[in-house]
Amino acid sequence: MARRFCAFAWLSGLALLLAVVIALQKPHIDSDILALMPQSDTRIDSVEAHFFAGNKQQVMFSITGQNAEQVHDKLNDWLIANDLPARFNVPRIDALSQFYAPYAGRLLSEEYRGALETQTTFSTFYYQKLSQIADPFVSATINLDASLSLGSFLAEQMQNLQTFNLEKNRLTAFHNDAKYYLLFAQISDNAFGINEAELLTASIAQQLKQLSADFPQTTVRYSGAVFHTSANASQAKYEMALFGTLSLLALITMIVWVFRSSVALWLASLTVMSAILGGAAVLLAVFSQVHILTLVFAVTLIGIAIDYSFHGMLDLCSGERKGYSRGLKLALLLSLLTTSLGYASLYFSPMLLLAQVGVFVVAGLFSAWLCTLFITQQWQHQLIIAAPIINIADKLKVSLLGLLQLRRYAIAASVGLITVCYLHTPVSLNNDVRLLNASPQALIENEAFHLSLLGRDNGQIMIMFADDEQALLEQLTTFKTALQLQSPDAELNLLSDLLPSIAMQERNSAL
Repeated sequence: MARRFCAFAWLSGLALLLAVVIALQKPHIDSDILALMPQSDTRIDSVEAHFFAGNKQQVMFSITGQNAEQVHDKLNDWLIANDLPARFNVPRIDALSQFYAPYAGRLLSEEYRGALETQTTFSTFYYQKLSQIADPFVSATINLDASLSLGSFLAEQMQNLQTFNLEKNRLTAFHNDAKYYLLFAQISDNAFGINEAELLTASIAQQLKQLSADFPQTTVRYSGAVFHTSANASQAKYEMALFGTLSLLALITMIVWVFRSSVALWLASLTVMSAILGGAAVLLAVFSQVHILTLVFAVTLIGIAIDYSFHGMLDLCSGERKGYSRGLKLALLLSLLTTSLGYASLYFSPMLLLAQVGVFVVAGLFSAWLCTLFITQQWQHQLIIAAPIINIADKLKVSLLGLLQLRRYAIAASVGLITVCYLHTPVSLNNDVRLLNASPQALIENEAFHLSLLGRDNGQIMIMFADDEQALLEQLTTFKTALQLQSPDAELNLLSDLLPSIAMQERNSAL
């Protein structure tokens, strides 16, 4: 009775600790693949978070085929009815004109700057623009800036930023001689919970399936972070269930085969439960937000924790003494220290996933070690190794002793084989975080296609820092000039183009 009370009190204490941590921390399970990005410089992390926050709530659809317009309108109506409003809003020219009006005469397009070289070229340029009264930029700015420099500037910037056209309130783009209708929708931030993401993805998939059935000659592609969240969460659940179940079945089979006792199975289960409860409690105490892939990798703790219990039970059955042998205690302690040191080093990894796995496993192993050391040995008199297993063990011992005499040859052969394999196929390390992405290949291809459709498939984002805004704008202008000298064909979209520095504005005004 005392043994059962101790075991029950031990498990209850760990469960209570976990419940208290959950109540205080209110942890959140994250399945966003972007959350796995390594942390580096604080300023860079802040900028990346800004870009990701703006894009992760967007879902994009591209529609092409015979009935593309009808599908576009039906899908747009469905998105609005399901509280998924359009994210893309075409800026009004009059609003842009009013915003830039105070800077009239100090913002010059490349075309306008070239026209200022001689009086003749400027006169030709000016009267040509003045005659284009149907030009929306001219008509919207002529009352604000009679020199037409503002209208020319806005026209150039909009042309540089434009990646698609607007036809009858529908966004369109051309790619490989095919016309695509585009839809951008804004989802709420709470849609990135695992259950919410799966429900939203399922509803969108159902609607697209219905549209595909109604309009079989039309193709709809979709992309967005929420689809990756749902796919990765579903895959993580599957892997946890699969590998966790296989591990438990294999361990149960081994324990029942060796000990032929329900007590041994209970002790092994007690050790695993202790490891899971202890690891989860410490993990949630350290991290209030845990990535779901952490739980997938943490399944490996089952196999490590069960070793403590298994070796402990074998030691208790191997002699007449009471309790563990000194050698077993030392072996368990060394195993705990060495394994914990290895996993503890992951805490300093720049990738949050590895840090969380390290904390979970170290805490779980310590709980399993305590359970084995103080709880398992109380059932010593009920643990007996089955006689057939002893006979098999004796035969294996004789075989292993014979093989031990060949260890030098075995080591030499192993080293030679490893060397040959390495020379034939050198090991290559790939630390690309995208390898952790378990999204379907079709979804990954959709993302790549949409980037190509928007002209962003071969672009790079460059982050610059300066002491203040004006210094940053000057630095961007200098960078643009230097890069254009090296790569004249490079296309650049810089903040300094949309808002030139004060120094650049003064130089423009002097012209």
